Amino acid sequence: MADMIFTRIALDAAGFALYSAAVDQAIGVAPVQAGFLLLPGGAGASQIGVRRDEQAPQELSLSQAWQQPGYFLFHPQSQALPAEPADIAQTLGLTPPYATLRGVAWLWQAAPPQSWACASVPLFYFSPTSGQVAGSNGSLPFGHVDLVLPSGTQWTLSAETGQATFMGDGIALLRDSGQGTPLSPDAYTVSLSFDPAAAGLLRFTAEWDPYNLFGLFADDPQAPGLQGGELRYFHPDPQAPQGFAQLRYPVLPPLPQLPADDWPAFLLDCEMDPLAPLDGTRTRFLFRPQRLDNLASSFGLTVSGDLVTLAPSVPSNGSPAGLYPAARPGAAQAPAAYLAPLGPFVLTVPGGAAKLSCGTLGTEYLRVADGDILDFVPSMPACSTAFGTAMARRMTLANGADTKPLLDGPFATSWVRFRPGAATAMRGYYAQPGASVNFGRGAVSPDMRYPAAVSALVSTLASTTKSDEIPVAFPMVQYGGVFALADATVQDAQLLAGFEKQVIAGLRGALIRGSTPDRPVFVGEQGAPLPGTRTSTPQGLLVQLNSATQSTRAGIAAAQAPEVQAGTWQSLLLARSAEQTLSFDADPATGVVDAQLASTLMREQLFLVLNDWSRFPNITRMIAVAGFNFEIAPDVDATDRWRTVLVFKYATTQSLAELIRAPESWANPDYFIGDATRVTDTQSVLIDALAVAEKASSDDDDPFADFRTKAADPGWTGMLAFNAPINGNGMPDDLQMLLAGIDGQLSAHHFGVQVNRISDGADQEPQISESALFGVIYHHAATAIFKREPAAPHSDQTPPDYAFVVEELSVAINQSLVTQFHCRVGMTINTLFGRAVTLTGADATADVPPNTVVVAGRYQRHGEVGTVTFDGGQHGSFAFNPDRSRIRVIDTFQVSGASLVPIASVPSVPADADAGTTITSRFALSGTLAFAADPFPGVTGLDLFSYGLPGAAPGMTTTGVALTSLAFGISCQLDADGKRIGLPQITVDFSGLRATDDRSGRRPGALVRMLPLTLQAILHDEAGLDIKALGALPVQVPALTGVAASVPGGGGVAPMPTQVAYVTSKPLYALQFALPLGALGALADAHASLDASLIVAWGASTYTPDDDGVALFVQLPQVTAGAFGFNLQGLLKTTFSAANLGLVKTKNGPAYVLMFNNVALSVFGITLPPKVLADFILFADANDPGGGNLGWSLAATQTP
Repeated sequence: MADMIFTRIALDAAGFALYSAAVDQAIGVAPVQAGFLLLPGGAGASQIGVRRDEQAPQELSLSQAWQQPGYFLFHPQSQALPAEPADIAQTLGLTPPYATLRGVAWLWQAAPPQSWACASVPLFYFSPTSGQVAGSNGSLPFGHVDLVLPSGTQWTLSAETGQATFMGDGIALLRDSGQGTPLSPDAYTVSLSFDPAAAGLLRFTAEWDPYNLFGLFADDPQAPGLQGGELRYFHPDPQAPQGFAQLRYPVLPPLPQLPADDWPAFLLDCEMDPLAPLDGTRTRFLFRPQRLDNLASSFGLTVSGDLVTLAPSVPSNGSPAGLYPAARPGAAQAPAAYLAPLGPFVLTVPGGAAKLSCGTLGTEYLRVADGDILDFVPSMPACSTAFGTAMARRMTLANGADTKPLLDGPFATSWVRFRPGAATAMRGYYAQPGASVNFGRGAVSPDMRYPAAVSALVSTLASTTKSDEIPVAFPMVQYGGVFALADATVQDAQLLAGFEKQVIAGLRGALIRGSTPDRPVFVGEQGAPLPGTRTSTPQGLLVQLNSATQSTRAGIAAAQAPEVQAGTWQSLLLARSAEQTLSFDADPATGVVDAQLASTLMREQLFLVLNDWSRFPNITRMIAVAGFNFEIAPDVDATDRWRTVLVFKYATTQSLAELIRAPESWANPDYFIGDATRVTDTQSVLIDALAVAEKASSDDDDPFADFRTKAADPGWTGMLAFNAPINGNGMPDDLQMLLAGIDGQLSAHHFGVQVNRISDGADQEPQISESALFGVIYHHAATAIFKREPAAPHSDQTPPDYAFVVEELSVAINQSLVTQFHCRVGMTINTLFGRAVTLTGADATADVPPNTVVVAGRYQRHGEVGTVTFDGGQHGSFAFNPDRSRIRVIDTFQVSGASLVPIASVPSVPADADAGTTITSRFALSGTLAFAADPFPGVTGLDLFSYGLPGAAPGMTTTGVALTSLAFGISCQLDADGKRIGLPQITVDFSGLRATDDRSGRRPGALVRMLPLTLQAILHDEAGLDIKALGALPVQVPALTGVAASVPGGGGVAPMPTQVAYVTSKPLYALQFALPLGALGALADAHASLDASLIVAWGASTYTPDDDGVALFVQLPQVTAGAFGFNLQGLLKTTFSAANLGLVKTKNGPAYVLMFNNVALSVFGITLPPKVLADFILFADANDPGGGNLGWSLAATQTP
């Protein structure tokens, strides 16, 4: 090469100049950049009058720089040197005088940034011609081994070849502890490259005794045997000396113990880079052509247990095999290394072709042939913080944080690349999860009756883009020598198996599959695809395979069906209930199930978390279980569809709870979930699900005991859908009606397949006869996951009169049956009988709004699907005027019972895509209605409504009018996904309202006690009672009109007297009483008794609508001629013009008097007697209140 040119890039006031070598554009970006630090006193320093910039020329050739005091520098291309040359001198520890200082240094940035570290060879320069130098030893660290260039080493330059040479008897590799035999290069010569493609690289050849080489890098050089050429993996372990345990997997055989069996010396080409001391691509010992028979090992195994031989190769073209120092834990956190293999190793397999086991399971293997190559790729990550005791220290990742990889630094090992040899043979990577192996007929031979494990071709290991693309590297170890280590180290078999399952196998499968995996093909023993058959796993998952020609997917015409490969997946059947199934189906365009999903499900120690539902439109997603319609996937248009999370767990080394907290163990989250932020959000959803289940352990009716057991058991495997939507369409009425009280989508906390019962179908292929399913629905109104609509208007708005909410729904399902059911529904009632009310005396519940009556549901199973009934006992009392600020006729309604019953469920017409079902139900109350004794100010003793006595003791029920079927109609609309649309519509439904007289609830002196009245009914009409239709006559109550009152004057003015009337012109509600008038004797048909009806009504006051007013009516018997008279024998007719009710005080007490004014008799229309006005009076005996006697009195007045 031409003499290298260094260009000045910096010159400081102290005279330090920094030069950088020109970059060779032909080689692109090199990893290392060469430079030169010119020290003060160099170049033209001896010339008087030379300017400072002339003392440091703009350019120096390599030969010129060689003659100057200064240091040759090498630094990573990605790290720019400090801008001030003097800072570099300070890093190197240089002090004046500078004129005799020479040296070589390798610099790199250390933590924190802008601080630098170096490895250097300081040389005291005497003669440019001889190259003889003197000074302190130059020591270059490579882990725990140093390359020492002692004082007296010769240093010469060949500018033509672009390299310098170190030569000296003391040059050697030494352990930093001084133990072991030093290893020296051939002729004690080391070259230093200035070539831009290998700048800073030290090269030499060597012939080393294997004992000395392995001892130099051994963990303990005093061990009874030495092991070299091995793979290692690491995980945190507080009990280990350096805080990390290591797992060892020999590749080369151990050194023999007897000198008679000694190996020949290794002939090596050595490369060492102080900037990459433990990077096998820059620091390595490569085998030169020689016999390497002693290095062949038989640690590989076929799936049938036969030995596979692996031997290092030194091909005539291409890179040879070798060894390199790989990072391992050192004492006191110091760097340390072990010898790991690199480069090509040739396979020798029994029979010329075989299935090379990749790990510990026979279901994962490589199909290989004699002469195939395993290339060991150096310096790959080998430390798993996700394994072992680190699990207890793992914390939830912050939002948006990247997940930890399964394997990472700072320690390293070699991975492998597979390259086929010249032999013609079938090759590929085959894998199934050991915890969920697919079995099918024909897997071993076509005529074999019983199913056997099939093989799943996951990758052909061929490039997916360019033919010259480098194959993917992946971790793989062999287990033939793990229990026969030369240094007598004893390894834990369970630990080795656990690390393989949890870390190595999972990562291997993910890397081989890549971002665009092949579609897995199920094949038989000889590798031929299995056409059109079905396979099943121990959990009962069923795979329907494609036939050899076209997809048979239903709904695709044969001419339009895509051509597919035999043995690929046409569908993945998860569960069956009657005629319903859950399945991932083939894409109509390709004829196969999503390749990423199918391939990933074949991964060993699988933990798959899936919620990017946009990738999976072809799902049969709904199945009915115990009356609930579960969906494993949400509607693709749902805004929060990512909250529904499907989990497949076939990992057996960690529990569900542990894996949820280890997103680095999740399979291909970029595809199945999304970016790092979405992964973190998804993890939060799953952690919340665990927290809900844990918190519920203190509940009396805890439904999560089975789930917590599964979540904590590493051995549990299966499928779970979290936040699985419940589609209300088509559900039983008594369950469906609950959706009216649930905002948005009801969802299951989790739902899964317990076991599938597999049987033979008509075609003798496996089929799912029935599935045993399990899950928990756990809905709380205050903490519902799905919040899409407000449960009530904003707080600054008037609360609605009525609201219906499912406060709590807890359902545990096991073996497809409801094993636990707990439900509370709440009816919020802010208005009763047209007036605002306040519920008092109910059990205080923090999660229930005020004025809410809560009713519990009971589940009774009849066969596989049960029924739910809602009824209850004491629920508090509604107060109509608790602060006595208004005039109210009703005092309280004490609730004694409540019920919720379905009324109807009507599917919407098919054309309506936005709605699925209209459902109606009725919430009914029963209880006691108590009226105010003296509701009207200024009116005393007039007790028209009569009912309402407190209990005999504090806390006892108030007596009064017993009401039943005080009901509210509830209706709502479900959309096509079974989710409630908008808020439920709630209306008063008094059509079935019934009133029952309770004599014990009559107050002394009340109307119903003083007249022989019997309560018949309670009347109601929200539009106003139609008195005319009732055929009733108004009855005036003079005591309620013209009542003296006063109006506040304000502003110092005295109150002004006035009169008020407590009447209503539009009564809405009324008590109807029967009033016996005696018998008509022989004058009446069938000797019927003569009974009138007295109607005591109330509604908004005519004058002050915010208060109540009263209206009375009388309805004469059915033998009457109408509202103003009655007939006797059809001939004699009585008439009257008005009626009044008054309270008369007598010496025996008060008495109620009902007076009919202007009573007259007529025969054929002639009034008798003529010119006589008569008043007819009804009254009871004041001495016998509540008795059945009734007195009549007739007063007549002659008119002119």
